[in-house]
Amino acid sequence: MRDENIFVMLPLQRVAIGLILALFALRIGVFDVLVDFAGWALVVSGLSRMESVVGPAFTQARRLAVVVCVFSLGDLFGFTANPVIGLLYRSLSLAVIWLVAGALIDRARDFGDAYVASTFHLIRGTLLPFGLLGGLSAFFLPQYVAVWLVVGIIYIIVAVCLIVELHRAQRQPYLNWPPPAA
Repeated sequence: MRDENIFVMLPLQRVAIGLILALFALRIGVFDVLVDFAGWALVVSGLSRMESVVGPAFTQARRLAVVVCVFSLGDLFGFTANPVIGLLYRSLSLAVIWLVAGALIDRARDFGDAYVASTFHLIRGTLLPFGLLGGLSAFFLPQYVAVWLVVGIIYIIVAVCLIVELHRAQRQPYLNWPPPAA
């Protein structure tokens, strides 16, 4: 029987909400209201639960998410405004998403779910280049506002798709908690 407490977040919901906090910025002056550290802490929490309940496929993603969570503390103090540090932070964040999507793809394939596997394959294959290109163009080509604006809009659209698909994937019995009987 599933716990019906509405305040209990399922693991992929934690990951999705954490990514909302971590990937999107709502700034008042220089302060980011959606604190990245809180988002990455939720991602780590969700991935830890996925690792213990679903399997070790989420171990690498969790470990890198811990690194990014610690790294995100620098964002609170403005360290990521430095182009090199900012690009490293963005790259590590994208690597976590790549690993999470990879674990979901592997799990979906193991259970014969081609739709979920292909969806996350498409999302991660689109998010990575647009995320890196957006970071590079914003830091190193600020005079080409149109380029990084278009890339940024595509990145946001794909990131929203990722979050929606994480919520949808949570319904799959092979990704759900408690796990299905073997």
